[in-house]
Amino acid sequence: MSRLYQNKGAWWIDFNDTRGVRHRRKIGPSKRVAREVLDGIIGTVARRQYLGIIEDSAISFADFSKTWYERVKPGLKPRTVTRWVGILNNHLKPYFKGALRSIASPSVENYASYRIQAGANPQTVNRELGYCVTS
Repeated sequence: MSRLYQNKGAWWIDFNDTRGVRHRRKIGPSKRVAREVLDGIIGTVARRQYLGIIEDSAISFADFSKTWYERVKPGLKPRTVTRWVGILNNHLKPYFKGALRSIASPSVENYASYRIQAGANPQTVNRELGYCVTS
C-alpha cells in the first residue's frame, strides 16, 4: 500500500516497507516531487522484497566494527572488552580491509586458513570469528 496525500499545504507519502511497517513522510509543496520520491522508495522496497537486492553500503569493516563495539561494550565485562578490542585491532581490521559488503564466506574461510598458517590454534580462530557472529 502506498499513497500521496496533501495536508496543510504540504504533500506527504504513506507506504509500507519490506517488513510491513508503515511510514509517513512529509515531502514538500510539490506533488510531482512527492510522486518521484514515493516511486523511488517503492522501487527500493520491491527490489528488496521480491528480488532480494540490497544496495551496496559504503561502510567499511573498520567503521562498522567501531559502531558494533560501541553497541556491545556496555554489556561486557572489562576483560572481555580487552580481548575483543585485541581481536578487532590486531587481526580482523588488518585482514578485512575495504567495504563490509565485500566480506563473504570465501573471504572468512581464507582468513581462517591464513590465521592457522600463521600459527594460531584453530580453536582461537573459531573464537575470533565467533565474536563477530554471535554478538
